[in-house]
Amino acid sequence: MKKTFPAALPFALLFAISFCSAILAAEECAYDPAAPLRFHTDAEFIYDQYGRTAIMRGVNMPAGYRPEFPYSEQDLDNVEKFGYNLIRLVTAWSNLEPVEGQFNREHLEANRRFIRMAAARGIYTMPDIHQVQWCASHMIPDWMCNERPGHGILVDAIKKESDRFWNSPDLQAKLVRVWEFLATEYRDEPGVFAYDILNEPFSYDAISYGSFEKCCLYPFYKKTIAAIRAADPRTPIALEPPPLNVLLPAYTEDFGSGNLIWAPHAYYPHSYGPGGYSVDKEETPADARAKYKRFAREAAGMGAPLLIGEFGMCGWDRYPFMPPWLEENMKMQERLLASSAVWDYGRAAHGWGILDTEGAPNPDLAAVLHRPYPRYTAGTPEKLAFDPDRKTFRYRYTAVPGICAPTEIYLPPELFGGGPDILVQAQCDTAWVYDRDRKTLVIPSGCTGAVEVSATAP
Repeated sequence: MKKTFPAALPFALLFAISFCSAILAAEECAYDPAAPLRFHTDAEFIYDQYGRTAIMRGVNMPAGYRPEFPYSEQDLDNVEKFGYNLIRLVTAWSNLEPVEGQFNREHLEANRRFIRMAAARGIYTMPDIHQVQWCASHMIPDWMCNERPGHGILVDAIKKESDRFWNSPDLQAKLVRVWEFLATEYRDEPGVFAYDILNEPFSYDAISYGSFEKCCLYPFYKKTIAAIRAADPRTPIALEPPPLNVLLPAYTEDFGSGNLIWAPHAYYPHSYGPGGYSVDKEETPADARAKYKRFAREAAGMGAPLLIGEFGMCGWDRYPFMPPWLEENMKMQERLLASSAVWDYGRAAHGWGILDTEGAPNPDLAAVLHRPYPRYTAGTPEKLAFDPDRKTFRYRYTAVPGICAPTEIYLPPELFGGGPDILVQAQCDTAWVYDRDRKTLVIPSGCTGAVEVSATAP
């Protein structure tokens, strides 16, 4: 079967499907293309309620850095320009519970409205409780802190405040209570993808392999998981290693509870101190490859799929290593079939933000970050690769019979360039559709065996 689509799609698509059987009609199953998705995990992949394998691509939106919720539909318009289906929503404990025991319902409802707006566009939200160097960050409530030290990893007061939390079951119970509250509030919100318990959990003891995880972090995680599961038994929970994981291996153990996500941060080593931002160690693409392979081993050790909770670059005009390093991040995410969220949604000339100073997609970052990917696959993904220079995309998966929802692959034509038509070749009469508005190739279910998709410039 050959189909050529007229105009408005400036790339050629070569699409091959092997060993297809009859297509299951949508009315024969519970699939509703208008219904929001709900997610769960096993030890390897993320799935939606139809059994499709999900790969999430998205951005961190740092709402928690501001006392008032800052985002609107216009911001979601910008997120859509990158083709993302995930938002990691930075949430400040201090905004949620400014007074101990009194939750700020107005702030919660602002978050909820945004989550629903995003879900209406097929973008799912992962709230995280965010902190940076504990009480050095005003995202931790005043009533939790004896001191408000300045930023810097060698500031003694940061060590004192973080140790006070990690050595106190009573203080930890206060954060567990926050997650009990959030899970109760969000358990019926279909736009919530997962819960990220704590951003970059930090202790000076984390320098010694496994000591911090064994004594403090993992017991705290297990208590929090139990509290969340009592309120919401079905939403996945993301666990982060200490931030030194960008350099050092994380101690891992299988929690045995399932429905978890391993969410490390894939930065080059950098820090903030009295002099501001600094790069502490430049990394090569080979360094990035080694780090991602380690992340994959750690995810297996945790019995959870891999989602890179943060990655990105700042100051690429001054550091030539960064663009090839960032490209290698994307290649490794594709190679490992991992999900991810870039840091961050914001405006910057050469900073972390994915937008330029006018609020449009930053062309330097978009050239690396905006890529095709299989959002939802009616089968098991096997191989994924995109070459932005050659403008070629390859994806292979093994179809799983009985999944009645379609495979959806985000294929933005502007990434391929070239002529006005789209050419599709298939080895069976599958009534696939290219959705121009969503820039998405939709492959109906019903195939068996190997399925291969390729897209190239004409």
